[in-house]
Amino acid sequence: QIAVLPDILLRIIGLLDAQSEGTIVWGEVLFLQGAVLYFSGQGKASQDCFKIADACLSQEYQYYLGLTHLLGGLSTHMRGHTKQAIDTLDNQLLQVSSKQSLYVSRVLSGLFFTYMMSGDLNSARSETIRIESVASSGRIQYTVAWSLYMRACTFLHSYDLEQAARLFAGAAKHCYILHRSAAVESFAGLALCQQLMGQQDAAQQTIRQLLDFARELNDPSHLTIAQSCQARIDVLRNDLANASLWTGSNTEAPEFAEMFMWLEVPALTRIRVWIALGSEESLKRACESLEKIITRSQSWNLINQEIEAAALRSLALDKLGRAEEAVACLLRALQMATPGGWVRPFLELGQPM
Repeated sequence: QIAVLPDILLRIIGLLDAQSEGTIVWGEVLFLQGAVLYFSGQGKASQDCFKIADACLSQEYQYYLGLTHLLGGLSTHMRGHTKQAIDTLDNQLLQVSSKQSLYVSRVLSGLFFTYMMSGDLNSARSETIRIESVASSGRIQYTVAWSLYMRACTFLHSYDLEQAARLFAGAAKHCYILHRSAAVESFAGLALCQQLMGQQDAAQQTIRQLLDFARELNDPSHLTIAQSCQARIDVLRNDLANASLWTGSNTEAPEFAEMFMWLEVPALTRIRVWIALGSEESLKRACESLEKIITRSQSWNLINQEIEAAALRSLALDKLGRAEEAVACLLRALQMATPGGWVRPFLELGQPM
């Protein structure tokens, strides 16, 4: 719950004295400040916090040190230095014992997220195998569950739907262990796979499970994701009357924390509905929103989400009769998607694409 952290951190800092600087507690505080800044999309400021936190934390604090290096790598990637982020994370792995499974699993996760956000599905998938191996040997069930969700995402985007569905189902079985956002996404990913495979009844059953789980969590943000997934499935079924009831007319671009490497981004699903509706007004609204999302994706180095948005924008432009712009936008999307093997963003859009 990133939004509530700043006020708590201010209270903690108010209780620390000058002698606290440089201590492990100070390192923990700086790590948490860095996390808030990172998920607010502030790459440079978060990177500065992680550097100070790293200097304060000792090897005995595997959990905090691992997360500091994980998010430190991601903040470097956010600033456009992807190779540097990968090299740094790789070097950190060389400096520790394989027995430090908690630390190693976090650094490997940093590599996975970096590869996913930079659009490299094959490398991301390779990291999930390493993560699962380390987590299994270290008996870290939480991270084993994460690895199932992570690998499922790579198979979904490369359109190996059967593999993706099997792994999402495995991750969903651990929904009370797994990180809440990843648990919600595991149900959403499974429903999407089932619908794309033509298994409509199974998809609807999974959606019901997702909605029940989201309500049980009692967090509006998770319920929004579940409802967004329902609307996305409705679009695939051409049930636009039901989908448009949820959509509304909000054209605000999503924040970084809503995009990250997540599968279900409500702002993008809203755009899917507008494109499917096909009126001039809804298509123009879609293009306006997509331009904002593409700009933000570029500023945060989110190639994964830029591929998604560019594919959608090409379809909206084509429906508006702006064929030359549509083809140029589609070529840009394909240029980004081809090296990493992204297929699903195009095939999900069906015959019009």
